[in-house]
Amino acid sequence: MHTETPGNAETANALGLMLAQIDRFDDAIIVLRRAVATEFLNPGYYADLATAYFNSGDGGRALDCIVTSLALDPTNPGFHKAAAFISVDGARSGKEALETEIYPGNQLGNFNVDGRTITALLDERNYYQVIAEGRKILIRRPGDVRAHYCLAVALQSHNHVGPVIDHLRVVAKSMPAFAGACKGLGDFLHQAWRLKAIRNEFAEAVMDQPSPNAGPSYLTEAGDNYRTALFHQPDDAITRLYYGNLLCDLGDMSGSSEQYHLAARLEPGRIAAHYNLARAMLRAGELTQASDQVDAAIALQPGFREALGLKAILLAHRGDRLGAGMTHLSAIDLEPKFSTEVYF
Repeated sequence: MHTETPGNAETANALGLMLAQIDRFDDAIIVLRRAVATEFLNPGYYADLATAYFNSGDGGRALDCIVTSLALDPTNPGFHKAAAFISVDGARSGKEALETEIYPGNQLGNFNVDGRTITALLDERNYYQVIAEGRKILIRRPGDVRAHYCLAVALQSHNHVGPVIDHLRVVAKSMPAFAGACKGLGDFLHQAWRLKAIRNEFAEAVMDQPSPNAGPSYLTEAGDNYRTALFHQPDDAITRLYYGNLLCDLGDMSGSSEQYHLAARLEPGRIAAHYNLARAMLRAGELTQASDQVDAAIALQPGFREALGLKAILLAHRGDRLGAGMTHLSAIDLEPKFSTEVYF
């Protein structure tokens, strides 16, 4: 059933539990990761993954998972018991000490009702109502991770980069095993850095003003979040692709090539991975390997203008001027498809 419906979280979770029962913990973890990636607001799936990690001897990831479960279901006694048990032997994966109360005092009134209401509004893409409801919830419970997550998604639709970052920071801190939140935070931090860099370049070139630093701390924080996301979902090709783009901006060409290569290997049909890897290899002077990767991108999408342009450059570097010219002419007749450096 899981093979036929790989995107079904319930089937994946059931298979993972069956594999864990026969002590195939490594296989169980792979499948249970798919369940939490699909239904990332399901506290029970994180708890099951926590158990699998703990039984495999990985206390750090186990504790991250059970902490995430508690953020989503803070009154569940089973989660509290598991957290106390795991925290004896496990250390959180590079995080601060376990917070026992995300919702201190009497902040749990209407917790489940509020959660169902705001997530239903998000499913309906009623973003204005999500924003209104989310702000009301946060007045009562400033740490409500579901409200912060729903607000991050809703505000993304309005391109409010700063507030999205603020909300995702809360989610990533309270739900350390939610790889999607860490990946999203990395994306928006990288985007914020790019936007600031563009504004600074404009001020310097047009307004004749000195360009201040574009905020390298954003890139450092983004890298930390990408690594956290990959710590919990190492087989996510998209995260590796975007992390590669970040490393490229940081000047780590070897690291970016490694991430692009892993992304292409994880998802051979992902065009951007092959294209970005080809560009990285061209910069490194690896012309043969770059040609192989750009040919793979073109084979997947023959009308990919940017890839054809890159192929023309590679042909010119290899001395085939006629081939380079013909390829360039065929490229300019096509509409640009996309830029792999534009995330949103």
